[in-house]
Amino acid sequence: LQTNISTNHLLYVYFQLVSMSEELCEIGVFGLTTAGQSLAAHHAFDKTRVCVGDEDVSFVEQVINEYRTQTETGEDPKELPRASRCMLSSENIEVMTVRLKRPRKIIIFGTHGEDAKFKETWDLLLPRLEKDDIVLRWGKEDEKKDRHVQFYKDSIVGNLSKLEAKPLGIHLLEMVRMERDQILEKEDLPGVFSVGGPYDAY
Repeated sequence: LQTNISTNHLLYVYFQLVSMSEELCEIGVFGLTTAGQSLAAHHAFDKTRVCVGDEDVSFVEQVINEYRTQTETGEDPKELPRASRCMLSSENIEVMTVRLKRPRKIIIFGTHGEDAKFKETWDLLLPRLEKDDIVLRWGKEDEKKDRHVQFYKDSIVGNLSKLEAKPLGIHLLEMVRMERDQILEKEDLPGVFSVGGPYDAY
């Protein structure tokens, strides 16, 4: 019989079996931008097991090695868990889903302004996610009209959440970073009771 099984699928099955005997990670960070590295290091230093990955697989090992070099100094090897060993690598985002505790918590960096890139990552993730899993896209403020207001309904995350994630009980969210706090006047958006969310609510 002919089979058409991809290498990624074989890796996925293999690590699914291996993960049964390994301690799983609490958080997944995919996309080792400066912010991604910082967040992963923060949690790992706090002795939370973090699984990290990036499109550039060789860069993942570089980041982990640098983190371990910085944190091993002065560490008591008898004190477990060791912070320097709380950042673990993942070959790709599919394998990452197997190495995370359920419900999974995955943060995706490096796709701001690149919706097609995020959609590609999401399409790889979705078949491997389960009810109550959380996926957060790390974003940036929307500077359209220079008002620093982002309508969730206009974003690809909002549409994917409504059409693909919510029906499966999966939480797909987007983190929007504001450069400064904003106070909107009534004249700006009549009937505003809260900032954010779909503009249908206004």
